[in-house]
Amino acid sequence: MQRRDNDVKLTSVREMARYITIAKSSGMSPDSSCQHLLRGWMKLVAPFTPSSVDGVSSHGTFVHKAVEQPEHIPESIFALLQAVAISDGFDSLLGETALLLSKAWPTIWIWTKYIYHANLRVLPRMNVAQKSAFAERYRVVVVMLDIFVKHGYNPIFLEIIVNHESEILAMMADMWKGEGTDKNLATQGFQCANFPSTPASLIRQRFIAQVIATCGTAQEAVHVACQRVERHLEQKQRDYEAISLDLYFFNSEMIQIEPSPLVQPMYASSGVAIMLMHTWNHITSISFTGSVERRSALITACMGGAVTLGRSSPQAPNRISDMLHRGLLRLLVKSVTLVQNSLPDYNILLDGIFLMLHDILSPATVHREILSLIRRCVATALKRGDLRPLATYPRVRDAWLGLQKLLDLRET
Repeated sequence: MQRRDNDVKLTSVREMARYITIAKSSGMSPDSSCQHLLRGWMKLVAPFTPSSVDGVSSHGTFVHKAVEQPEHIPESIFALLQAVAISDGFDSLLGETALLLSKAWPTIWIWTKYIYHANLRVLPRMNVAQKSAFAERYRVVVVMLDIFVKHGYNPIFLEIIVNHESEILAMMADMWKGEGTDKNLATQGFQCANFPSTPASLIRQRFIAQVIATCGTAQEAVHVACQRVERHLEQKQRDYEAISLDLYFFNSEMIQIEPSPLVQPMYASSGVAIMLMHTWNHITSISFTGSVERRSALITACMGGAVTLGRSSPQAPNRISDMLHRGLLRLLVKSVTLVQNSLPDYNILLDGIFLMLHDILSPATVHREILSLIRRCVATALKRGDLRPLATYPRVRDAWLGLQKLLDLRET
């Protein structure tokens, strides 16, 4: 099948497809299927993979003819790498499967790096068809890195990421930044918001440090994080799961037990408040195309971020002003009418509205500018009848009436 000389022939696409087909047979469990593919990698690809990325396209090596142009990846190698990436066995990665992956990882990583960097260099010059192929390859890179997001608690993968930390976390951060700043990469989908809390919190901390280093400053990292959400909202077909994870990124950073270096820049950023309101506005609009459950979860996420900014930020009056200017009261009302009382987020939402009215907006009326702004917002909303739903729910009604009384008292 292969020849060991200076121009070794890679396994043909047809032969590789035949091998991959075996893994799809009905008698194979997901773990067995994944193990079959990984053993194939060790036999058909690993022995003939150069020891570094530079060796992949160097003249005189066995693969140089297949990769004379950076965007050209040997089809048989990519087919097997993609089959491994989409294998159902990746969901669990238990026992033998995890051990096989750890053995295959050094050569998988060489090809993953090559695919990412080679294609990224030529992305601006790609036509539509080439960009479609790039997106397919990019997704494979995402899955490979996502192993460490989903299975960071596994000692095997924890060891891999520690041993390759500078390269793996750097690529993660590069992709994360790129998706927020490059329209060609927007919504391709690397998500880093859900690193397991134990024991991978250390990985998360190192990832955040790498993100800051990649972006230049913590403030710029926060700006890019906002752009990631905005990029998703710009798409005709929006990925609401991706939006949910990016919102979770903000909420999780702001409530870390050990303070994150991004917390204070988030508190100080008008962009974060504006992004939350922009997202919240879309979620409660007729343009939203997700499920009722997804809408409920996203509303709760926006509410959580808004409450945190209003309660915990040293610049809370400024953040409250940002949110009021962008329809906070209207969004509270729309949300309470959209979230069904049978959904698990219902009580969380009512608690959030209560906190916003009772614990955030009411105390903020001591600030003359906030008091004036709330009065204007309430007067406008009352003329349209927008605030009537707040009187429907007892706890929310009490907080709403309390805010109105404060407005009246401070007027006299």
